[in-house]
Amino acid sequence: MKRIFLAIVFALTCALSYSQTISDEQILVLLNQSAVTMNTTCPRMIDDITRLEFTKVYPPKTIDYNYTLLAPKSNFTDLQISEIKSKMEVSLIQNIRINSAMGILRDNNVTFIYTYKDMNGVSFFSVIIYPYQYK
Repeated sequence: MKRIFLAIVFALTCALSYSQTISDEQILVLLNQSAVTMNTTCPRMIDDITRLEFTKVYPPKTIDYNYTLLAPKSNFTDLQISEIKSKMEVSLIQNIRINSAMGILRDNNVTFIYTYKDMNGVSFFSVIIYPYQYK
C-alpha cells in the first residue's frame, strides 16, 4: 500500500514539479487516484493485528483510511483505547511531517482521517489530523 501510494505521489510530484501548491481539484484527483489504487490491494494486512479495509476521499481535500484491528474491542479498557489512540495520533502526525512523499499533501493542506474498528465492526476510534497539526 505504501509503495503504491508513494508511486502515485511521486508521479504527480514530477508532473507538477513547478509548484508544490496545486488546485483543490488537482488534489482531489490525486487523492481519488490514490484511493482507487490502494483499494485494489484491500483488504491488506499492515501488521499482525491491523488490516487496511479501504480508503475513501471526501471533498475538498480529505482522505480516510479505514482499518480493522483483529481483536474485539471488549478486550480493551477505555483507558487502553485512549492510550492507543493518543500514541497513534503522535506517530501519524510525525509520519506526515517527516515523510518526503507526503510533501505535496502537506503543502496542499490535506486532512487525514484514520478510522479503526474491531473485528466485529465495532468502532474503536478515529484520529483526524488537520493541517495545523502537521505544519
